[in-house]
Amino acid sequence: MHRLLRLLGEPIVMRAYTCAKPGRWQAISGIEVIDGGKDVTGPNAADFLLAFDAGRLRATSDADQYVIVSGDDGFAPLIKALQLSGKPTSIIVPTCGSIGDRKSVKVADVTMLVPQYRIAAEPNNASQPAAEPAAQSNAKPSNGGIDDRKDRLTLSQKTAIRNAVEDLGESPDGWVLLNEVGQDLAAKKAVKLPGKLSTSLASLDFIEIRDLKTPRCSVRLRRV
Repeated sequence: MHRLLRLLGEPIVMRAYTCAKPGRWQAISGIEVIDGGKDVTGPNAADFLLAFDAGRLRATSDADQYVIVSGDDGFAPLIKALQLSGKPTSIIVPTCGSIGDRKSVKVADVTMLVPQYRIAAEPNNASQPAAEPAAQSNAKPSNGGIDDRKDRLTLSQKTAIRNAVEDLGESPDGWVLLNEVGQDLAAKKAVKLPGKLSTSLASLDFIEIRDLKTPRCSVRLRRV
């Protein structure tokens, strides 16, 4: 990711945006984490932090361009606003789904593609951030005796699932309803899974699942 950023220029500010979920960003050299805290939560909360901070940087910093690293397609208005203010704005996106249909890709000055597993497991990244590799789990699966699917999920599908479960698991115990995960994946058009979502998630060794085959079926990232 640093190599990609330097193709566009030398980064002077690299920030990641989150709401009480800094994850592994703080351990990455050069990344400043902007954390809205646990009281600033909800859909697109980190997006708003990014957009607000981009405007503040536009007014106070010497940056001559901006780079947004995100799989979210909601940043087209921000990109246009920065461009209209005289600042070229590019985007680095994961190679997942239909890239050409994304509004952010269409308006950005430069679009760079990167394998999805290289994009951080955080929901939103910063203006000129570095990427964090997705964590790998060596835990053994224990998902109610369900056999792994014959058609294995791709790495991009697994990463999209991990990101969705982590983003939605705001409760202290990390559990999120399976239906909410499905709705999030569908809304973002991040991944199309073969077969039932519950079967796909139950086959993953980094996912815990409970109350299978009930309306309260829930999942979370596996805890060691």
